[in-house]
Amino acid sequence: MDCTSEAAKPVCEKYGVSGYPTLKVFSKDSAAMGDEYEGGRGYDELFAFIEKRSKPPCEVKTTWNCNKMEKDFIEETKDWDEAKMKLEKETYSKTIADSIAKHKELNALFEKQKEEALATMKSQEDAKKEMEKVTKEIKFKINLLVQKAQMDAEPAAAEEATPEKKEEL
Repeated sequence: MDCTSEAAKPVCEKYGVSGYPTLKVFSKDSAAMGDEYEGGRGYDELFAFIEKRSKPPCEVKTTWNCNKMEKDFIEETKDWDEAKMKLEKETYSKTIADSIAKHKELNALFEKQKEEALATMKSQEDAKKEMEKVTKEIKFKINLLVQKAQMDAEPAAAEEATPEKKEEL
């Protein structure tokens, strides 16, 4: 999706995409905002990445295909009753929702500040061009006026000079 187009901006902002190229990966285990893919962009690199991440899910009943972290959590929660599991699930879900809301808020602030900064940068660049133009148009006039003032001052200085100073001139 082209995040520079107006039509795509809502989706790009929703998922925190602010630059090109950005690849996001979504799975049942990824964050709600997706996981950024930082690997190579060639077919072989993308295929290896997908193959590595494509695995059957952990089975709680048998712990088949579970990694150490999943097995440790299964062990930690083995004595939880239904109410405790429901409460913890709600707590975890709220933590994720709060994190998403904070990210959206800060992303919106960033986009606003980025637009303001880009507008300021454009104004600064325009002011620099104007400064260079004005300097080019006027600087030579200042130089000529300085030379003219020096020339006008030289005869006055010669008139004020004493006979000895006139000989020096």
